[in-house]
Amino acid sequence: MPHPDSQAMNIPKIAAGSPGIPASSYNHLVTWGFVLLAVILVALVVMAAMLLGTRPPRRQLTTRQATVVRAIPAGGFGQIRLEQGEATVLLAARTAGGEELPVGSVVEIVDDSRSVLVVQSLSKAG
Repeated sequence: MPHPDSQAMNIPKIAAGSPGIPASSYNHLVTWGFVLLAVILVALVVMAAMLLGTRPPRRQLTTRQATVVRAIPAGGFGQIRLEQGEATVLLAARTAGGEELPVGSVVEIVDDSRSVLVVQSLSKAG
């Protein structure tokens, strides 16, 4: 025979922390609360990344002269070599006027604002 007071106590309601909310509803509230918190955190991270600007820093060239190491065809792209401090750097390049430059040509860098540098000839090899 159950104790007479056992009917008065609703164990799931007490376990949920509120006598008026059933345990199953409380579990759904907790789940949706965590989902909402996760969405808010992801939105904050995305907004912070946008505000901070995640672009890599612009390279700082210390020299404006380079040598063509892979011929630059007319209207196309080639490769130049320049000395940056103690390092030798190879970069993609195209000519400002669209002319052809053979390997060994000495060039001046006229625009380094994009990933492919724009150069003009100082002396052609050959």
